[in-house]
Parts: sequence; structure tokens; C-alpha cells
Amino acid sequence: MTVNGVNYIMASILNGQAATDVSKNAVAYAACPGSGFGDIPMVVCTQALQNIPPDETCGIAPGPFVMNPNAANNSCWSSFDPSVTPGADVFRSLFPPQCGGSKRVELFAQQPLPLQNGVDTTVWKALQCCVACQNVHDFTIPVVDCSAMGSCNTSPPLLSFATIHISQPTDIDTVGGGNTNCNSFSWGCRYTINNTGTGRITASQICRHNVPGKPRTSGCTNKATTVTALGQLP
Repeated sequence: MTVNGVNYIMASILNGQAATDVSKNAVAYAACPGSGFGDIPMVVCTQALQNIPPDETCGIAPGPFVMNPNAANNSCWSSFDPSVTPGADVFRSLFPPQCGGSKRVELFAQQPLPLQNGVDTTVWKALQCCVACQNVHDFTIPVVDCSAMGSCNTSPPLLSFATIHISQPTDIDTVGGGNTNCNSFSWGCRYTINNTGTGRITASQICRHNVPGKPRTSGCTNKATTVTALGQLP
């Protein structure tokens, strides 16, 4: 790269030269867009990160995540894959392996995520028992734009990831009320939770993560959003 007519300052005083051309070598490479994995089939919006101080990674989570359509949606369920028909089995397959999960879906920045405005009660109960029986408390989830969530019936693009900390299984309150008996899952335990039916998840902490571009030699999974990185040579 060459920049023409770069002005001298001291040189023009000493020898009368006013300007010269300056060249610098650089190298560009194709990089895949940033990516990551969600631990549970849940999406939150950027508002969830509002309490994190600018110079810190983690902060206090906002009010509870209300997972059913409401006037102030801040979270929704998602199958992560628009090509599959969402259902209880699909959602539970996206849980951590020790909680019955069977697959992980790599998610790329700007990839559209199909939102779902409700799931089977067994998905809620599986999350409760994942905390209660398998001692899993930290879950990484995708973050999308709040204004693009609609009534949990849109497909907003992935912006970043966040990790939420759920302290107790009772911090998850299923829809419909009733009891959760964790021994109904093959990986569960003898633990019972009484639900009030609010359809809310309360996290005690939330941490943000970036999804920067990354080099990859074997090609990108999501080639439509390949990014270009530019580096300066010495």
C-alpha cells in the first residue's frame, strides 16, 4: 500500500524537501466469522448485558428471563437450526451431555437463529434437573438484538455470546405449575421441585463473550459470512 504526498516537517526546514511517497507492505487472509456453542437452547437479547460495567466481563443479571411472549421480551427458546422442526426432543438434545444432550451446533456471528415462543414442559424440567442432579450452573447462550426478537417468532442474527449462572434449580420456574420429579430422567436423581408456573429463569450473574474472526485453512462452515483480516508486515 502506498500513500502519496506525505508531508515532511523537519526535513522541509533542513533541506527544502516538502513531501514524499510512503509505502508499507501488508498481508490479508480470509477468516471464518467468530463462532461458539450454546449450552442450552435459549437466546437472550443485548439488554441482558446492561448491568455489566464497561471495564469488566461479568455483572449482575437483570430481572428474570421471561421465556414466553410478553411485552418486554428479553429471552426466547431456539432450536439454533432453521432446517429442523422444533420439538421437545430437539431442544433437549441441545443440553449438556451429562443432562441428556446429544449434539452441539456451532453458531457463527450474524447467523440467523430461529426463535420459538414456547416449549414442552419437559424442556423446562430437564433444565431444572440439570442444575439439581448434575451440578451444572453455568450455561453459555447466544445474544441477539432486543428489537429483532418480536414475540419469539423471528430469526435475528447472532451478535455474541453470554454465560449465565443459575444458582439453584428453584431459580427455574416452569410454565403450567405442578411438580418436577427429576428421577423421571435417566440421568436424573431423587429431587422434587414445586413450580408456580411463571415461566421464568433467574440468573445471579451474566458474563459477556466476543465472537472475533479466526483463521481457518480448511474452509468456513458458513462461507456466506467469511470475513477478511488485514495485518501489517514489518
